Amino acid sequence: MKIRVKKVFLDKIDNQTWHEVGKEIDNFDDERCQDLISRGLAEEIVKEDKKKPAEEVVKNDEASSKDEVTQKDENTSKNTENEVSSKDEEKSDSKNK
Repeated sequence: MKIRVKKVFLDKIDNQTWHEVGKEIDNFDDERCQDLISRGLAEEIVKEDKKKPAEEVVKNDEASSKDEVTQKDENTSKNTENEVSSKDEEKSDSKNK
């Protein structure tokens, strides 16, 4: 078990080592860790599974794809508007000559 110190405490085994707030300790046995946690001196560090569930990965990929398509559509739409606007200006310039 891995713990993080919440309140400064003196090591009960060597009576010389002070464990400072924020220090991570992973070499204490589980019973000792539970004692420190129960007394509010430390908290357990829970390992987060770095692997995402397959379903979540698929949903994120789908959302990314939709965002990309939407962005491409918006860019295409803007480009088309700019082209139309440019052509209208060219026609207007031609008529004025």
